[in-house]
Amino acid sequence: MRPSSSTARSRRPTHKLLRYADQPDWTEVFDLVADPYETKNLAKDPTQAETRKKLETEHERLATSLNYRIPASVPKATAPPPVALKTGWVFDCDLGKDAGNEVRNAPIVEGRDKAKARQFSGEGVIEVPRTEGLRCADTAFTIEVTLKVESKDGVILAHGGATNGFALFVKGGVPVFAVNAMNKPTSVTAKEGIVDRWVKLTATVAEGKLSLAVDEAVTETKLSGLIPREPNDGIQIGADLKSPVDADAARTRLTGKIERVRIHRGVLPPR
Repeated sequence: MRPSSSTARSRRPTHKLLRYADQPDWTEVFDLVADPYETKNLAKDPTQAETRKKLETEHERLATSLNYRIPASVPKATAPPPVALKTGWVFDCDLGKDAGNEVRNAPIVEGRDKAKARQFSGEGVIEVPRTEGLRCADTAFTIEVTLKVESKDGVILAHGGATNGFALFVKGGVPVFAVNAMNKPTSVTAKEGIVDRWVKLTATVAEGKLSLAVDEAVTETKLSGLIPREPNDGIQIGADLKSPVDADAARTRLTGKIERVRIHRGVLPPR
């Protein structure tokens, strides 16, 4: 067991357990063989309940034998403080141009009104390089995507995974915006389908609110909190190939055209 201020860690050759003082919901379990980079938290996976129980039993045994406790001078664990980063439009990508992203199986094609777009045919993906400017932890943000979906299911954009992250996808022809914050999922579903027509989707994370708009038609739901930590996985357009934000949605890549993707950090000013 390795204590570190407000955390304690237990490690076996195949698995790792992290516990946080006074924050049982933050517990993390990783399979070091299948997931050596520790991208998928298994703490709440029912198929791993026995593994977690064994790790926690071993943790308690070691803590007792070492007479370990968190010192009184160490404050209770809290979410990391917000990072002072730029607000405003931090990402604005015209997909009809080569913007320096890693593109696989998503060629440039004719879009609408003589504009260019990227064609996704169920096999494409665009990997967006990680930068400080695209950090989403502990802040409000808005995503805008201009696209034409050509199938009833598929991932439009994803960032992060089951522990912390967000994904915009279409399910049964209707767009969905899903957010995970320390393993707590929240999602909002639009009230209308978007297959075979050009639309602008606007997905927003704000204090106490999650919203999704199809053009000007907005649907909202309550959100318990912002994403407290920066997701491990970077932004992917057209797919969610690593630790999935929504496991069902991640099975299907996008079929359709995307013209533009924009991300705004901070509260979006009224139009």
